[in-house]
Amino acid sequence: MKDNNQSQNLDALIAAGVRSFKIEGRYKDLTYVKNTTAFYRRELDAWLEKHPDFEAESDGKVEFNFEPSLENAFNRGATDYFVNGRSDHMEAFSTPKNSGAVIGQVVKVNDRSFLVKTKEELHNGDGLTFFTDTDELSGLLINRAEQKDTGLWEVFTREPCSRITGLKEGLRLMRNKDAAWLKRMNAETALRKIPIRIEASVGPNGIDIRADDGHGHQSEVSLLEPLPEAKNPQAVKEQVLRALGKLGSTDFVADNIQIEGDHPGFMSASVLNGLRRELISRLEEDRSQKREILPQAGDDTSAVFPVKELDYHGNVMNKKALEFYKLHGTQVTEPAFEKGQHKGETEVMRCRYCIRHALNICPKQGKLRGEKIKPTPLKLRNGKIELTAHFHCKPCEMSLTTKV
Repeated sequence: MKDNNQSQNLDALIAAGVRSFKIEGRYKDLTYVKNTTAFYRRELDAWLEKHPDFEAESDGKVEFNFEPSLENAFNRGATDYFVNGRSDHMEAFSTPKNSGAVIGQVVKVNDRSFLVKTKEELHNGDGLTFFTDTDELSGLLINRAEQKDTGLWEVFTREPCSRITGLKEGLRLMRNKDAAWLKRMNAETALRKIPIRIEASVGPNGIDIRADDGHGHQSEVSLLEPLPEAKNPQAVKEQVLRALGKLGSTDFVADNIQIEGDHPGFMSASVLNGLRRELISRLEEDRSQKREILPQAGDDTSAVFPVKELDYHGNVMNKKALEFYKLHGTQVTEPAFEKGQHKGETEVMRCRYCIRHALNICPKQGKLRGEKIKPTPLKLRNGKIELTAHFHCKPCEMSLTTKV
């Protein structure tokens, strides 16, 4: 199956009441998680900019040190599955592997190099892939890449091009490993800071500083004592502005600093730095004290589970799950399939995706063509594993069974 991509459906999902977005990727690496969360963070931030009546649940804004792109991480095409009804081409029949994004075309093949027409920048160590004439995914690592002209690169290979099966002129190339992009991803890629507004009132008798994070948290510090007269009031204001903006490794960034007062007294940098640190410390304390702790809902042991009996379909794997169902009035007749107790013909999956529809041999598709097609079961083999696909046309579902 292609990868789940709901970026075009965010507006509808939010309108439906979704408030927490999570990504798939149980078997993906850190780079995949960084890239995908950054991509959706930007998409959601752009949505929030257009809808000022909404706000993010979290505080702060994230700055990224890279350009998120779903095609740069694990990529075998994308689909939104059944969010907008049944769609065509949800599957990647050619390969379950990471084929990468299309980057260009081979225009000439030499002995140990080939020329590529591409708008992308190629790097030493990049991984290139392509489909052979037999529709099998093949590929190679770039030993060295040199730009010959605008949009034209020469790729040097580690072995003679004649030994790279399927490599020929006119071939469409994809890249499933961008070495330079991965190097950036292995470093620090994102930083979240909470923007705050700082206001300072300065005068000959001291200074008062206030901070506000825009979410109901404030702090204030003051130095109320006569100060030496400043020879250059404007220079003092600029000094205060610089000192208050130095928030360094704190969780905050000053996106707005206002300095009021026409006759500021002189203050040393150490005094201003101390006031700033105290201001931020008090703001952190106020945020901590006002942090909302949501109450935990109590257990409702009177709730009755809607199913009276559960077999292996219930996936009851452990003692805790068994106790839960028993508490809520359900009898578990069989443990989860993985326990190995169920024998005979076993349903291992039921889904809306249908292989007959994907292969254009669905009875409903046949009817449109004037053909009569029976939804007879199909055999699927993967090594020693044999599955039988059954088709349930009324609910438009497919189930897979195997003999145990």
